[in-house]
Amino acid sequence: MSKRKTSKKIINLMVISSLVSVGVSIFKKSKALKNKYNNCYFFNGEELDYREQEFNEDSIAALFSGVDIDFTGATLKDNKAIIELYSKFSGISIIVPEHWNVKASGQDDKSGVSNEFEYNEDNTEAPLLEIKYNLKFSGLEIKKADNEEDEIIDVEQEEQDSLVEEQEEQDIEDKSNIEESNIELNSEEEEKVEDSNEQ
Repeated sequence: MSKRKTSKKIINLMVISSLVSVGVSIFKKSKALKNKYNNCYFFNGEELDYREQEFNEDSIAALFSGVDIDFTGATLKDNKAIIELYSKFSGISIIVPEHWNVKASGQDDKSGVSNEFEYNEDNTEAPLLEIKYNLKFSGLEIKKADNEEDEIIDVEQEEQDSLVEEQEEQDIEDKSNIEESNIELNSEEEEKVEDSNEQ
């Protein structure tokens, strides 16, 4: 019995020491990331909105987080900008104006990158956004702003269609109720006429 209690205590101590070790490791990593990146997010969800702003450069680190970055309507200083991304056990989504030229490159360790843009080095007139990434067990999605707007429009259209259907159903129900009421009224009137004729 005492051996069992002792083994349980040892296991509990091992688990606690492992958790403390992981916590210390994350703390050290977060401190190092804060020294290297302008914006750091840990165990968090964040929306970065650069819409209608002039953008030059930024660096973002995400650890066990989700980050949405929106460049809709933004301009790039000197028609070129760089954004550096570090992501571990996180997801990053970037919305970029369709007319921009996007160059995405970096390392992805057991991660996925979805990019709706095809970099065109011959296109020197379009604003160039360079995305440099370092991903570990993460996902990066780079999508065109118009697609996002189309999705919003589709959702709004579906909601509007749903409201129209509900209104049509309500109108049919109201019409049915009115017809039933009219039938009842007609029956009552006929009964009254019959009663008055009998008298």
